[in-house]
Order: sequence, then structure tokens, then C-alpha cells
Amino acid sequence: MKAKDLIGALLVVAIVAAGALWLFREQLGLAAKTEPAPAVVEHRPESILEPGRALTPPPPEVADDAPASPNEDPAVAPAPLPSLQDSDEPVRQSLIDLFGLDVVEQYLLPQALIMRFVVMVDNLPNPNLTAKMRSIRKVGGDFVVEQRDDRIYLSDANPARYAALVQALQVADMSRVAAFYRQHYRLFQQAYDQLGYSQRSFNQRFAYVLDHLLATPQVEGPIELLRPRFFYEFADPQLQALSSGQKAMLRLGAGNRVIVEAKLSELRRLISQLPPS
Repeated sequence: MKAKDLIGALLVVAIVAAGALWLFREQLGLAAKTEPAPAVVEHRPESILEPGRALTPPPPEVADDAPASPNEDPAVAPAPLPSLQDSDEPVRQSLIDLFGLDVVEQYLLPQALIMRFVVMVDNLPNPNLTAKMRSIRKVGGDFVVEQRDDRIYLSDANPARYAALVQALQVADMSRVAAFYRQHYRLFQQAYDQLGYSQRSFNQRFAYVLDHLLATPQVEGPIELLRPRFFYEFADPQLQALSSGQKAMLRLGAGNRVIVEAKLSELRRLISQLPPS
């Protein structure tokens, strides 16, 4: 299995992360299209964890039904893996072969691909997902709100910003993604270990995060927003209390969300079927 199949796994979660990142930026008071925002000083988050630098975070929630460590297919001789530090260029070159240089340069951040993916997955259930935790570049287009009388709503024009990524996701073969993931699991687990989770399974964490995203509540009708000071918030306190990942699922829009949820569900099913070591 070629490294280019990592694009499916990256896109499945990166699309959600892209929405979470834009939500984070907008909560910091960046301008919406219909109304200029006041100047706000943005506090820069800490740099993404460099290989070899460990931290000790609180224990994450995990999915108990997912195997702790997927095995490689015994019928296929495993190809030699690069080191985690040397894995970026082979993955990037394979993505260029698959999608072309323009697409890769427009969307993909070229450094620390696997580490960024693992950090991003681990943080989607958290309240905020900072720019240092993403694996793709920010989505283009303006954040658009609609004003009706004295109320503010999330505009139906926003989902169009994710159209290109969602279209790329539609063609991803999740069975090939799962095969790549199984064969290269050592690198994903190594990256997770470097976050301070050496006694934890990344596969179980990944499954938990997929379940968490799929549990995003359905919202009927337009989504009302508030701007009590500089920041946009969901008017519904229950929506405002959601994680960055679940808020991003809402931001995708109904049509995009159907596609993304189908891919999330398929990938969740596939990784839960991977044989334990």
C-alpha cells in the first residue's frame, strides 16, 4: 500500500479540523463579511510538539471496542517504514502524484504530517483547536453571517468554503485508508507516545474521537449567533458548550455533513475491525 493513501485519513478529520480552526479564529473576533470586527490581539498558541519533546497531559477518553494496536496484514510482507522524522517527504510526494502539486500546495502543510494529524485528532474533543494543531491550511473565503431584524444567523453561504475538500473526501477509499493505517500504525503510535501517552493506544483514541464527532447533535433550521462582545457564539447554550470538533460539524452545512459523516462512519467501522496485536 502506497503512502498516498494517507490523504483519505487526513481529509476525513482535517475537513472537520478546518471548520474548527475557522470557528476558533472567528471566536477571536476576526472579521465577518457583513460587519467589520474590532481590533483584537490574538494570543499565539504554543508551537506544535517537536519530535522528542514529551509532555504529560491528562488521560484521554478512549473507545473500548477498538483494538489497542492493529496488526499488519500477515499475508502481505510489510514494506520498510521511514522514521517518523523522515516520513514527510515520501508522503508529500505521493500526494503530489495523486492530486497534483497545486492541490497539495494549496491545502497541505508539508511539515510533521503524521505528528500534526495525531495532535489534531487528539484535540478535536477539546473546546478549542488552535492553528498550531492543524494538518491543512486554512480554508479560503469569508465567514458570513446574516442579520435578520436584530438577530444574527450563520449564513448558508459558509458551507461552500469546504466544497473542494469535501469533493476530495468523496473519492477516498476508506478500505485502502484503513489498510495504510494498519501497515503504518507504528508511526502513528510513536507520534502519540511523544505527546505523553506512552501507555495509551492511539487506535482507541482515534475511535473515540470518531464516535465523538458522529455524536454531534442535529440542528433544524438556521443557527442563531450572538456577539456579546468581540466574539461570535452560538445563541443556544447547549451548542456553545460543544467541542471544537462538534461545532465544526455543525458549520459544515447539512449537505457536506452527510458526506463527511458517511466517511467517518465507514472509517470507524473499519478501524474497529482491525485485529488486535
